Amino acid sequence: MRIDIGGLRRSFHWAARGVCLALRERNFRIHLTAACYVTAAGFLADLSRAEIAVLCLCFGLVTAAELVNTAMETLCDRVTRQHDPLIRDAKDIAAGAVLMTALFSAAVGLVLFAHPAPIRAILTKLTQHIWIDALLLVSVPAAVAFVFAVEQKGELK
Repeated sequence: MRIDIGGLRRSFHWAARGVCLALRERNFRIHLTAACYVTAAGFLADLSRAEIAVLCLCFGLVTAAELVNTAMETLCDRVTRQHDPLIRDAKDIAAGAVLMTALFSAAVGLVLFAHPAPIRAILTKLTQHIWIDALLLVSVPAAVAFVFAVEQKGELK
């Protein structure tokens, strides 16, 4: 049995290209930024490995839904720029998939974080470790710049 490493490498290249294209979309950058901060909060809250894994699964679902939504919007825009009720419905349904995964992921976050133990753990670490506060102060402006960066629609190789 011969394995086509070149074909596998190319498929990963095109998949990475798709993620890079999605990075041009503000909502995708919002989801990635939220995932980073919630993951950091999970470690600060001393969540278990299983709880961190659940958070990662939620982030994967939301970002995958956002990728599918972006692909749907791109394809629909290619088909026609004219108002078409079916195109509008397709785009709205794809956006609805993102909304549903984001809402249920937020619900998971509430279940994991909205009780005294994780909140106490986060606040304790923030008050005892100045480097965490400094990292937070530096990262927030960088995150805002990342999320609201000007979107460029040029060709990606």
